[in-house]
Amino acid sequence: RLAYVGQLVEERKRISELTHALCRAAREVPGTEALIYGDGPDRRVVEQILREEGDGLPVHLVGFVQNSEIPKHLLRCHAVVLLSDHEGLGLALLEGMACGVVPIALRGAPGVTEFVLDDVTGLLTSDRGDDFVATVRRLRDDPALWERLARSARAHVETEYSEETCAARWQELVEELVNSSGPRKPLQIPRRLHLPPIHPALAVMDERIPFFASPPFH
Repeated sequence: RLAYVGQLVEERKRISELTHALCRAAREVPGTEALIYGDGPDRRVVEQILREEGDGLPVHLVGFVQNSEIPKHLLRCHAVVLLSDHEGLGLALLEGMACGVVPIALRGAPGVTEFVLDDVTGLLTSDRGDDFVATVRRLRDDPALWERLARSARAHVETEYSEETCAARWQELVEELVNSSGPRKPLQIPRRLHLPPIHPALAVMDERIPFFASPPFH
């Protein structure tokens, strides 16, 4: 059983491609089902895909679930899927790993591959198509692999992301900053900022408004 937990939004999450991927995995890998948890502006897109492509398949849109209820739902699943282009921190994957659920993520996605180590704490896929289906099939056909990854994922979260570990790291950082602080200098703010050009691959996500197009100050 696969699970997606997060916003139903196209930008960054690529929710339509993820829904297609879950439908294809359920269709091509026997015994696979998928649950989609969450809500968002592109919910209708997900519903349409499930009507057109997922009709008769064990792929279901559960919808919004309270944060406190998420672990209970994840404990019923075998893998948690997040195929975002990038994440600040893939919290849904970490929550799944804490429950002993194997994470499946997109190879090279920043904010995810820092803790999803391929074939160690989870599985990385090269795409949302053929390789994703092959990854699901591999996990489905090899119970020993699933058990090893599930144990490793949980152990990794306990070791690296527990409250005690995070608190200790924050304390170390604060102490380092206090001990290394030199004489204070006034902050110099330039009148004009010179930013690097927009990367072509990220241009579609740039929401900055040119200065000349900004509304006047009142």
